[in-house]
Amino acid sequence: MRPSLRTPAARRYLGPATAAVVVAVPLAFTVLVGQGNDVHELAQSTGSAWVASPGAGTVTLIDGPSEEIVDSLPSPGAAAGDDLGVVQRGSSALVVNETRGTLARVDGATFAGGTPVLVADPGSPLTVLEGGDQAYVVDATRRTTTVLDADELTLQATISLSSTPGPGQTAVDGDGRLWVVDSGGSGIASFRGSDRVVRGPADASAQVVLVQGKAVLTDLSGGRLGVLRPDGEVAGWTCLDVRPDDDVQLLGSATSPHVYAAVAQTGNVVVASLSGDCQDVVPVAGEAGHDFGPMVQSDRFVFVPDRTTGRTTIIDTADLSTTDTSELAPPGHRLELASKDGIVFFNDLDGGTAGVLTWDGTTWRQGEALQKYEPADASLTEVAVPQEPVPAPATPPTDPAPPAPTEEEPPTAPPAGTQPPAALVPAPRPSATTASTPAPAPTPTPGATKAPPAPPVVVSLTSTPTDVQSGVPVSFDATVAGEVTSWSWRIATSGGTELATATSAGSTSFTFPDDGDPNVVVTLTVTGPGGSSAPAQLPITVAGPPVATLTVTVSGGTVDIDGTECSDVCAVELTPGTTAGLTVPSRQFPAVFDGWGGACSGTAGCDVVVSEDTAVTATFHQAPVEPEDCLGYDHGGLTVVAETGGWLLTDGPSRMLVLDSEEDGNNALAVAQHFTTQCFIGRPNAEMEYWNGPSPGAPSLTRTDCIPYDNTNLTIRSAPSGWQLIQGSMLMATFETEADAGRGLVVAQASGRQCFVGRVSPPGETTYFLP
Repeated sequence: MRPSLRTPAARRYLGPATAAVVVAVPLAFTVLVGQGNDVHELAQSTGSAWVASPGAGTVTLIDGPSEEIVDSLPSPGAAAGDDLGVVQRGSSALVVNETRGTLARVDGATFAGGTPVLVADPGSPLTVLEGGDQAYVVDATRRTTTVLDADELTLQATISLSSTPGPGQTAVDGDGRLWVVDSGGSGIASFRGSDRVVRGPADASAQVVLVQGKAVLTDLSGGRLGVLRPDGEVAGWTCLDVRPDDDVQLLGSATSPHVYAAVAQTGNVVVASLSGDCQDVVPVAGEAGHDFGPMVQSDRFVFVPDRTTGRTTIIDTADLSTTDTSELAPPGHRLELASKDGIVFFNDLDGGTAGVLTWDGTTWRQGEALQKYEPADASLTEVAVPQEPVPAPATPPTDPAPPAPTEEEPPTAPPAGTQPPAALVPAPRPSATTASTPAPAPTPTPGATKAPPAPPVVVSLTSTPTDVQSGVPVSFDATVAGEVTSWSWRIATSGGTELATATSAGSTSFTFPDDGDPNVVVTLTVTGPGGSSAPAQLPITVAGPPVATLTVTVSGGTVDIDGTECSDVCAVELTPGTTAGLTVPSRQFPAVFDGWGGACSGTAGCDVVVSEDTAVTATFHQAPVEPEDCLGYDHGGLTVVAETGGWLLTDGPSRMLVLDSEEDGNNALAVAQHFTTQCFIGRPNAEMEYWNGPSPGAPSLTRTDCIPYDNTNLTIRSAPSGWQLIQGSMLMATFETEADAGRGLVVAQASGRQCFVGRVSPPGETTYFLP
């Protein structure tokens, strides 16, 4: 059992007696750390820091002011050699295990390790970022971000990224917005809750860093950088003097508008300004080709870890002077740094030491190397590791029993020091050989920690039916391996808007609304005695309700589809079995309707039942119009003269009309006096006669003979006798040619009544129109 040690003195492990090294750099400082930290960065929030020891499978808490080890304990669910990283949250730690795809919390008050939560496939590269009360787990393999409650590690949302971010291509800015660059080159996108920004341009090698809490896009291939606006566009570019093939470590300043770039190929740190054109260069390695680790900042000081030498260069950005520490880790080891509250922590990820760099008001002082775990711990301590189900061991074949020892020949003891203590002897590996006699149960090893059960795993997630349609119930079914105590279903849009949740075992059902977002993600998390599974996701596209499409193609005119005008190609989606009404508006001359085609025929309105995709055509032609034919006359000479066979209307020189009776003649005279011109269609044997003139009102006749009509429902059509002007079913006039009929239509559309003089006897008839 691991000793319960809680005082700094009780867990202080010192390396070889190493004198403190003083690094001469002037000025006191305050440490500032931006939001959003990669899994291998330590974002500190107190004067103490948790550090990881992947080789031992442990995490260690270091108290900065006292330079002591507070506690060292096995990482939850980890084994020696697992790829571990720590993100600090207050006094507690979020421990990321990329080897097993888990995230666990270690409580800073009780030092208790929580149950690991499966957040990704084992071995997937992960980036864990902290933003307020949330932890963002960016999974480049599945192209998702899982949003967790940072304290409880409960699922809040799953965001589809449509991106594969690489190292340095994710960050959470001061406004809580997640920025993601696609290493495939499709661009950059950002998210804040369900607020999703349209993807902006970004090169595949671009990175995003935080400068004074703002997201800055660094275009390494273009040698430039700029602040990102909330809409994903860059506000303005400034230069960054690096080459596209450079290996670069980037750090955004928390206190000034600068970006620091440590370039392995040159051994220099380039200082780029967001407010200027050029930059400064600070040599930090005596020769090119050094392996720089992630940098940290403390006020005006920038710390550049050199993994090639194990040393760190401290840059005073006030005058760009530099000072080197002595060796903080063996050359070639992964040396990492963290900064908080006037202290810079260093940690050897590949070894057993860590320590602090402290500011004494005048200089930086390098503390003694602290042993993160006792050497025996690394090789003998049994770490609790989630185990995959293992088949029951079979009994090996029975061999002849060895001869019993005699008093003359006592059993030979092993050489001293060759056998480990009995309490730590590993159990023999089960044999796969079949035998008839079961092997005896192994005796529990005293002092060994019992391994907790593994979390359950969601094996498959399917929908029935496979093609999901709104308005139709769908069942989501899961197959799970392992013991499950609770189920958590979540149905949400791809933007994060929650539609439904459920806790039913095995399956859940839902009916999607007709007017909802078609892009949906179904997420299932199951929990058992061994913890929670990785969230399993089923992206689906919800189709709308069943539809039948009516396509109407109109050539040369306009038709109405259920009252909606259509003059080109119109597609209307209808519920199958719906009846659509097609009509032809009359007032569109000279466009003349020729008739329907497809599912309709004739020239009348058409009601078509749309049970499946249906096509209708409507064809028009442009009709010719005869020019107007009008004659003027002398108003002062108008008179009616009796003659053989009738009464003549004349202006003196012209014989205008012959009427049957004196009354008809006087009525024709009143019409002529009211208008100014006499017009004809189809002379010499006029098919229609009408009068034009500016006089308003109506002429004063002894007998008015008028027929009203609907001038909005007029049309002309071909007939055996010629061309007809009709209003609905009423025949108004017949013409020899289409051009004559066209003129008659134009005249009739300008009025609303057709009036006659002497209609009883056609030889003396005349026609005029009134509003």
